[in-house]
Amino acid sequence: MPSAISFISWSDTKYRMQARVVVLGASRVGKTAIIKQFVENSFPEHHDATVEEWYSTEFDMGNNGTLTLNILDTAGTGFPEMRRMEIKNFEAFILVFDVNDYDSFEEVRCLRERIIEAKRKPATTTNADISEVNYPPIVIVGNKNDSPSKRVVSKELAETISTIDWENGYVDASAKEDVNVCEVFRELSIQAKFPPFVTRAIKKENVRRKSLPAYPTSPKIKTSTSPKRNSCALS
Repeated sequence: MPSAISFISWSDTKYRMQARVVVLGASRVGKTAIIKQFVENSFPEHHDATVEEWYSTEFDMGNNGTLTLNILDTAGTGFPEMRRMEIKNFEAFILVFDVNDYDSFEEVRCLRERIIEAKRKPATTTNADISEVNYPPIVIVGNKNDSPSKRVVSKELAETISTIDWENGYVDASAKEDVNVCEVFRELSIQAKFPPFVTRAIKKENVRRKSLPAYPTSPKIKTSTSPKRNSCALS
């Protein structure tokens, strides 16, 4: 499996590392909010639909060098070809759902199936019925846990399915209250088997440099382009 982390350069024990991650999920589950809270310590009060935007932040790893995280924020629905390319071209995934919306959890289930299928190698001639899956690092995020009275997907259910059935990471979070936001990216580094000093460095106080999109959001997605949710179909 291609590595989710790249060693750009190093000298002795100091490294310049770079990792790319894509954040996927249904519309309005808080993908952008999680990224903005992580990168710039802010929470967007108003929702503007995203098409595709890059964020970048660099962490100081002390004597070990620096880590640059490049994060792709994506549209919820309405761009099936873009979604295919996002899954094909990335090796680390954060899948976000709203704990107050069961349909968004089913969307995560569909996305994960798509990812696993996309990473499946063709069967060899000697084992024509057997194909190999390169399981990429995936973290499932249950966002908006700050409204317990509205919750419909329990932490126990989401965590059990994510960690036991799917063998992925799980984080229960609130982008609004900045609860476990950094933990999302630390868990991804664990799933990706990054060196331990990388995981330890992923803290807001270690941020050295960050860059945001040129504009706050991409153009709004027309609602007429959005397919019915939970069909697991990208076209």
